[in-house]
Amino acid sequence: MLSAEKLGDDSTAYELGRRAREALPADCRAGAALGKVYYRRGDFSYAVQLLKEGARQYAGDADLIYHLGLAQFQLKARAEASKPCPVPRP
Repeated sequence: MLSAEKLGDDSTAYELGRRAREALPADCRAGAALGKVYYRRGDFSYAVQLLKEGARQYAGDADLIYHLGLAQFQLKARAEASKPCPVPRP
């Protein structure tokens, strides 16, 4: 996640994220970080899938929701991209 989010090293983030996803498929935070890498690589379909999984658990993460909307917009899913994401209540 550090490579993907802070260091800007997408090639390393992709390799490490892919391996983490294989080892821990239920880890939504790692999946969301990998989804952002897929977005930057131009694979918007898989990015949406991973980011949606993360958004279900971390709906308050503005950066995650932002990237999800961008990926949906790129896929011409404008109705989905403009929907507000529900924020979990305390």
